[in-house]
Amino acid sequence: MKNIKNYKKLVLPLFFIGIVFSFFSCSEVNDSGQFQFDQKLGQGVLLRIINLKSSSFEFSDPTNAVFAFDAELISEDQGKNVKSVKVYTTFKDNTISPGSTDFSVNSKTFIKEYNQSNFTDGNNGFKQLEVSVLLTEAASAIGINISDISSTDVFDIYEDIELTDGRIITSNLIANSLKGNSYNSPLLNKVAVGCSIPTNKFSGTYMMKVSGGGGYFPSSQQVNITSLSEFGARQVDFNYAGFDRNFKFDLICDQISVQEVSTGLSCGGNGDIIFTTTGNNSSFNLNDDSQIVFKLLETGSCGLNVTNTITLTKM
Repeated sequence: MKNIKNYKKLVLPLFFIGIVFSFFSCSEVNDSGQFQFDQKLGQGVLLRIINLKSSSFEFSDPTNAVFAFDAELISEDQGKNVKSVKVYTTFKDNTISPGSTDFSVNSKTFIKEYNQSNFTDGNNGFKQLEVSVLLTEAASAIGINISDISSTDVFDIYEDIELTDGRIITSNLIANSLKGNSYNSPLLNKVAVGCSIPTNKFSGTYMMKVSGGGGYFPSSQQVNITSLSEFGARQVDFNYAGFDRNFKFDLICDQISVQEVSTGLSCGGNGDIIFTTTGNNSSFNLNDDSQIVFKLLETGSCGLNVTNTITLTKM
């Protein structure tokens, strides 16, 4: 970002998670980690997350599901130039089946507002606030029922900042040079509806049994399941015909999604034999990781639609 006249560009450490605006007051951080501000034409603000309490809506407990974080308002006058922080949402329905209603809402809808009476003084002098949005609040704001929401649906949560001079700061006003991953939050947060799963659950040694044929999976073999994330991403490692193979799947609250399994084999040049999930034909209990059952469908490159039933039993 080039200097404008004699003003210094903004310098922030990469570990800050926040938003910097194109008209933010010029500043830098000294060796002690304190913010220093130079002369400026206008005054902006940095909303910085200092404690992410919950990053998703817990599908298993929709009444108490909440997205929440603590933040501080960083400006030359320590956040006193902020009149209010208004919270909005949009909604993406990712579970639309043929003939069903699409509950997506694309226009920003108001949820709640925080003002100076809600701010507290942090130890470093900057104003702080807690942003907290219940799933029930977000759903009510856009006019849908909890029963209309499914796992994998996504709410976009926006925080618009109104300054005391009347300016409104939104996620659209981020300086282009600062749109890297470290600065994508918190003025726009993608909050998924999902279920957190401890990494020690649905992982470890399992006996895999496969029925249905297809020539890619062994009929029975001891396998290892590795946890890839706390939100249900798992990988199954196995061996077949002397080759190490694997496939990945996601435990999404009430269903299983398997990433496409490409065998690297083909039938007469008709394309690779690929297995995909066959809809919600799965069986598992989030509270009991002793067994997982799901079906994979061969895409028909060999002229046949072969369905394999995979049963994983913990050993």
